[in-house]
Amino acid sequence: MDPEGFQAYARAALERMGVEVDEVDLAVMSVAEGVYGPGRDALLAADLSEVPREHDFDPSRAPSDVGGPG
Repeated sequence: MDPEGFQAYARAALERMGVEVDEVDLAVMSVAEGVYGPGRDALLAADLSEVPREHDFDPSRAPSDVGGPG
């Protein structure tokens, strides 16, 4: 999305939620979109269907090596 299109989209989305934005807010959001947007879009487009899931996921400890290389 071009910068002007992003700013129009961001302004409309935030105004719909009742959040007022000014030009500084939009400039900061545009910079963040420019930095993080391409990586986010690549991750969303990635085919992760072949990546095995961690079935015993527990964020309070390190990942197990069950089913992993080794």
